[in-house]
Amino acid sequence: MEYNELSEEAKENARENVKEALSDYIDDNIYELLNDKLAEEIGSAKDFTLEYIPDSFDKVALYGKLHHDDIKNLPFASLINDDTSININYTNGTNVNIELSDEDSYTEEQLDTIEKEIEKWFNKIIIDLEAYADDLNEDFYSDEFAEERADMFDFDVDGDIVY
Repeated sequence: MEYNELSEEAKENARENVKEALSDYIDDNIYELLNDKLAEEIGSAKDFTLEYIPDSFDKVALYGKLHHDDIKNLPFASLINDDTSININYTNGTNVNIELSDEDSYTEEQLDTIEKEIEKWFNKIIIDLEAYADDLNEDFYSDEFAEERADMFDFDVDGDIVY
């Protein structure tokens, strides 16, 4: 049975079933769009990883190494020596662990300033990505999206997908 032939109650059930059936596809799309947004923010950082965990409080995690080529267009670039790379690990939604490859070439005051600036930038990236993930989730898991994709499926009279 096609979606438009269902009763209103069955359509409601069908929409939920479509969302569930497409959840892996949706989550993969959200992950790709988040990676695209991250690339817009930091360029092509080859050793920097984004994780998207849709069912957790912190939907986005970032970690990895930023090399000087990655850093040169970031807001804190003027504070960093040419040969410095930065390891960043966002551990649990509150702690950002930052390690500079050549910490010995900086004063304590410089290191404090650098770490504060990186952490400020990093937290903004996380907040922006999580807000974007929330917006994408709202769009992809909307009734309208499910209705648009319902023609991909056949349903029984109750709105359950028939495989």
